[in-house]
Amino acid sequence: GNNNAATVTIADDDVVTVISAGGRHIFYNQSSFDDLDPAASPTDDFAIATDKTPLLPGETATFANYISFQYGINGIMIDFDKLPEGASLSNTAGVDFDFATGNDNDPSSWSPLLATFSVDVRLGDGVGGSDRATIIFPNGAISGEWLQVTVQATPNTGLSADDVHYWGSAVGESGDNPANARVNATDEIVTRNNTHTFLNPALIDDPVDFNRDQRVNATDQIIARNNQTNFLTDLNPITVPLTLPQIDGAVSAGISQAIISSSGGISQILANVGESTSAATIDSVLEELYGPVDRWEVEAIAESTANVDLTSPVDFDAVDEIANSRRGGQVNASIVDQCLTEIEDNLIRRHDFLFDSEDPDSDLCD
Repeated sequence: GNNNAATVTIADDDVVTVISAGGRHIFYNQSSFDDLDPAASPTDDFAIATDKTPLLPGETATFANYISFQYGINGIMIDFDKLPEGASLSNTAGVDFDFATGNDNDPSSWSPLLATFSVDVRLGDGVGGSDRATIIFPNGAISGEWLQVTVQATPNTGLSADDVHYWGSAVGESGDNPANARVNATDEIVTRNNTHTFLNPALIDDPVDFNRDQRVNATDQIIARNNQTNFLTDLNPITVPLTLPQIDGAVSAGISQAIISSSGGISQILANVGESTSAATIDSVLEELYGPVDRWEVEAIAESTANVDLTSPVDFDAVDEIANSRRGGQVNASIVDQCLTEIEDNLIRRHDFLFDSEDPDSDLCD
């Protein structure tokens, strides 16, 4: 899973707050790695599941996106590049954070999380000096299902757009079969064959230390045995819907500078304006709709698709011709700014046409 984001300074010298690069974590609260402390504290950083990454929109789940901890999902962390001064994140659902649980490919039908949660903020303690928010859920409240995490764009978070990602729980699953997360006798056998004692303690990423006590023994076997699932009850390897990139108007003044200064391609350009959608997801959208692009082709795509049938293939010869002329000449920042916004509109229009059978007009970058 991709765990990246970035920031861009906009015209009035404000900085758009975003989730920092590598800034979405899941951790084993109340385990031996945080000294069995149920409350939020700096020791929670030692309990971060270093082998796990969030599932992002457009991706299909793997063992890297869910944990096998006996308490289910009981702790996550969000690193904000820089929270607004004086911000106070709320522990009331729907204010700064929203959570939903489910086990299928349609998160819009999932149930709102009813369990309470706490939020603790440590300024400067996140990745790269970012501000870390630790969120703790009751033990066992989120188990055998997926958790959708929505960090809302509010004055407290400072985000320009909602940030959405997912974590899963399959208690007692050893990761023995990439095709599913079914817990059965195989997981118990894998556990029995990979014991750890105080002489060779299990590391944080050990797949069968289900209670995270740094030992793998009969207790872990019992956890696997008592949490068996079948094809009807196991955690599904879901594919979550792709989210088209959207550009917030508040950062439009900084887009042109982001384009000119970026060397990472269009995915980095869009990431630079604080998008919650991952760079990899943006790449996949553009790849599907337009083919591979680079930063000089931003204008070219807009111009070459200006007045064509949205279902028609893009004329890549025209794109290359325009892009090459841009590479060799002076980039007009205001035109680039305008065209990038219009490309976003065209992406949405083309997507709507392909999937909703609508055929809107397009007059991009005339």
